[in-house]
Amino acid sequence: MTLKRFALISLMVITPQTFAGQISGVIRSGNTALSGVEVVIECSGVTASGTTDSSGRYSIFLSATGSCSLKLPTQDASARVFSSNQPTRHDFLLEGNTLRRR
Repeated sequence: MTLKRFALISLMVITPQTFAGQISGVIRSGNTALSGVEVVIECSGVTASGTTDSSGRYSIFLSATGSCSLKLPTQDASARVFSSNQPTRHDFLLEGNTLRRR
């Protein structure tokens, strides 16, 4: 009985975040890092956002997995990304209002 109780308590302690991942990368425009740009990721009805740092890097934790939409609202640009239970990296080059993978 003790083993069953331990297993049940262990499952209750594990948060849903344990089963999701982190999406990170760098966003540039030409040779220039996009600094201070809002990045929004929508996946399976879940939305998470962050802001690029001075090097154009972003890192966003998402509690959902699957095919997602990464958007730069102020640039009116978007791209498809994938979230899994492991960290994933997606680097982009902004050309006009189009995000291209690097």
